Amino acid sequence: MNTTWMCAVGLAGLTITWGCRESLAAGPAACPGDSVRVAVKSGGQGPQFSWTPTCLMGMVQVNETDTVQYYSGGSYGGIIWRSNSTDTNTVLPPVTYGQRSAGTWQEVAPQALVPGTVYTVSVWRIHTESGRPYWLNVAGQVSFTP
Repeated sequence: MNTTWMCAVGLAGLTITWGCRESLAAGPAACPGDSVRVAVKSGGQGPQFSWTPTCLMGMVQVNETDTVQYYSGGSYGGIIWRSNSTDTNTVLPPVTYGQRSAGTWQEVAPQALVPGTVYTVSVWRIHTESGRPYWLNVAGQVSFTP
């Protein structure tokens, strides 16, 4: 009777391990319609940005206004921080303001956030054509006040 019970526990352990491996191999979620819901959480090292579904993005950007823009008239028009991946969507949440995610670079260095000021964070997807980066699409954004 003890032998049967131990085999059942061993089999259950094998099933759990296999299930965990399967979920890790599944990777990030798909981005249906390139649309995500962005959330901001206050943190000790600065605001932390996340989005659902938890899919790969190409860029995270913070603007000092409610106008989200990529580049306009030779300047970055109100962009106070931007972290980009190079050519592909590699950024997963959470992302902390001013800190680069693995495989990214800071195109716009972070500026100090002013308490009581409204900012907008946006997350962008890179689209490719013939295997090369072609355009960026805003997948989601939300305003926040530190």
